[in-house]
Amino acid sequence: MALPKGFKILDVVMVHPSMDHPQGAQVHDHHEIVYLVYGRYKARSGRRTYTLRAGDAIYYPARTKHEPLLRAQRGTRLYILQWIAKEKLVAPGVRTVADRNGRLHALLHWLLEGRRSRPRPPKTVERAQLALLFHEFTALARPRPPGRIERVKTLIAERLSDRFSLDELARAADLSRYHFCRVFRERTGESPIAYQQRLRVERAMELIRTTELPFKEVARLVGLGSATYLSRLVRKYARRSPTELRPRRAR
Repeated sequence: MALPKGFKILDVVMVHPSMDHPQGAQVHDHHEIVYLVYGRYKARSGRRTYTLRAGDAIYYPARTKHEPLLRAQRGTRLYILQWIAKEKLVAPGVRTVADRNGRLHALLHWLLEGRRSRPRPPKTVERAQLALLFHEFTALARPRPPGRIERVKTLIAERLSDRFSLDELARAADLSRYHFCRVFRERTGESPIAYQQRLRVERAMELIRTTELPFKEVARLVGLGSATYLSRLVRKYARRSPTELRPRRAR
């Protein structure tokens, strides 16, 4: 990846935010990447608040208003890279990434070491490191294809009336049954069966409120089997009967 048009590096530093990082709202003419080595980092830009964990980075395009929400924290360290360029690094604006392989950290470290060393490395070395860093950041910022658990969640949502066994769902995720159940609960807070049941009941309640379908047909469409079972689950989740959920005009 070539460096952006009109590129000029301003600085790369490691800072203690309570001492060195500006507080309050900021708008500047340069682009900036903030990388959290360890500790905590939170900032606001527009209507969004961004919270970084160790190994996360955030990109602020030039002239983007943002406000670091930092307090004095001895255990926090940040890398800050600032540069001028005519092009944005990524579109459309502020972007966060997780440095899964540690490459951003390594490149920022070598950039900083190169600037501290005497004699300094040739400019071609620094520019190559920066090109690699920007390539890595833009790669991390690209939308990722749905993960294994997301694939299963989509499968369940699109085929609510189908009856899937745990083994079938695990195969869809390309995981063992044990590992699938553990990972699914970690990601969703529910077991696969509880997740499927909740989606069925939520869809059933939507049909009850918005259509005049008989309860038996609603149960069939969402895979709950019978009107009796539908009624039992609706009472469990909504504390009301299907008849109470249905608008009076449709009763």
